[in-house]
Amino acid sequence: MTEETNTDIDLTLSRPPRNEYRHYSSKAYFTHAPSKTQFQQGYLGVQPSIIKGTFHLRYPEAQPLLVERIEITFKGKGSVRWKQGKREYRRVNKFFRLTKRIWSSLASDHFEPIVSLDLPFEFTIPDVSPSSIPQIDNGIIKYSLKAKIYRKSNFIMKFSSKIIEVWVNINRWNLPPAPDYETLPITKRFEMFECQMSLNQTIFDANDTINIPIKFILFDMRVSVKKVVVRLKQYHRLKAHDHDSKLTKKYVAGHEVSGDQILMSSDSSNEFLVGLKLNLPESHDLRCSCNTILIDIWHRIKVRIHMGNANTSYVNFEKDVKIYNVIPADSFILDMGERTATRSTIQSLFDANEHRWIDEISGDELPEYQNR
Repeated sequence: MTEETNTDIDLTLSRPPRNEYRHYSSKAYFTHAPSKTQFQQGYLGVQPSIIKGTFHLRYPEAQPLLVERIEITFKGKGSVRWKQGKREYRRVNKFFRLTKRIWSSLASDHFEPIVSLDLPFEFTIPDVSPSSIPQIDNGIIKYSLKAKIYRKSNFIMKFSSKIIEVWVNINRWNLPPAPDYETLPITKRFEMFECQMSLNQTIFDANDTINIPIKFILFDMRVSVKKVVVRLKQYHRLKAHDHDSKLTKKYVAGHEVSGDQILMSSDSSNEFLVGLKLNLPESHDLRCSCNTILIDIWHRIKVRIHMGNANTSYVNFEKDVKIYNVIPADSFILDMGERTATRSTIQSLFDANEHRWIDEISGDELPEYQNR
């Protein structure tokens, strides 16, 4: 049995768990940088982003692995599938497949015994790559790192291959949104009361808490508010060939406030205020807004106010919003050579190069190539 060193123990902190592997081996595995939580580095969509890690081999000295060469492949793929009646709709897109040879024996067709080997690797993520989307309504966008070890065969064939493959999460990012000065309160007026919903922006980070103030003005004090409910609705559209699509939707976050929690305004005896919140990080089903060749995801805030003793039983508000991975403002530093980039300098670079926020990622197939 191979003796476990302190270095090997440290590697477990940056080693993906077994359930993240498609093809697993305890003797051959991937790790990302110890200071990171994943293989991706950099803010894809705002700056160049890379996949960086190390591939490790650990075999007993008495039974080394005889290896001729080792290749690493980084690939991305998306697929959708659903049934409607007797017809099945299906589409698959292979976005890219990038391969590098990271080790080879000193002589061609020679197999060297390997006991311990650490092989760093790096891939540039294609700029148009969409974010990973876990399985959602039989649609998925996924990426993986695959190591192919060409080893000596015990059979008639000269060599066989051993495959180790791990799933890799890819995220796209956006600049922090500028203040939306054109966003105005939405007001609905009735004979006996008036309701107003305020939302000071329409683009949110996936880790945000969305605050939604509601104001009531009662023209007839017999009117009451029974409860106020706010929910975030997520829409998914799967797209196959010939404009065939499937639409599903679900609520992914919500908050409810009862009437006795609504406070009177200090400025007026007939004005009442309540603040509702949508805590996005608490939602396990939340996916970022996107528009790709296979899957579209978008979001809508829906508010329902239940009224009492009024000429209408309830009032509805709706507002479309976008949920992204947004670069934190306090860590908004990009590598620009000898100078640090502020938001204004980065925005000027984007404007000068006619870049735009990437809401639509085609995900079309990119040419396969190998870098040896």
